[in-house]
Amino acid sequence: MVHYYSGNVIDIEASSLTRNSYPIEIAVRLGDGTSHDSLIKPIDEWKDWSHQAQAVHGITRDELFLKGKNIIEVCQTLNNICEGQTFFSDGWTWDNMWLNRLFDASGISKNFDCLPMEYFMPESQIEKWPGLKHAVAQKRKLKAHRALNDVHIIGEAFDKLASAGEIKCTSEFINISQNLHKHVA
Repeated sequence: MVHYYSGNVIDIEASSLTRNSYPIEIAVRLGDGTSHDSLIKPIDEWKDWSHQAQAVHGITRDELFLKGKNIIEVCQTLNNICEGQTFFSDGWTWDNMWLNRLFDASGISKNFDCLPMEYFMPESQIEKWPGLKHAVAQKRKLKAHRALNDVHIIGEAFDKLASAGEIKCTSEFINISQNLHKHVA
């Protein structure tokens, strides 16, 4: 049986794009279109901050301390929403690092998977991906680089490829990818 893309998307905004960066905002979109997002209050060990990154996402460190949720609450909520499912990221290298950093710091085991969309996106679509996301953002009037907006932009762009039959993902492929991911993480 061939399964098309499920619609589960994850996106994370961070303090910077360095090895010392940490997640500051996370969002997930489920296949049914429902979504969840949260600002994340930094723990004491998370000191890294880039004003360049702040200019892109528009989130201040002060805002995180005022409106962010503690990492345990964020991880418990994510596990409740995402349990046993696979979520896809179009920036997996960073998102996976930040997701692991969040769960490691909380001491909670993650009970869902995060895989890169590029694993099953044809080469022909990878080059078109930024333009497709931009078109969706423009059409929906969504500002990129906020996690909740990004999961909707990414999800809708990917849904367009799936509904056009340009990407397919079998259950077998997802199982293989999950096993590969477990060895990489």
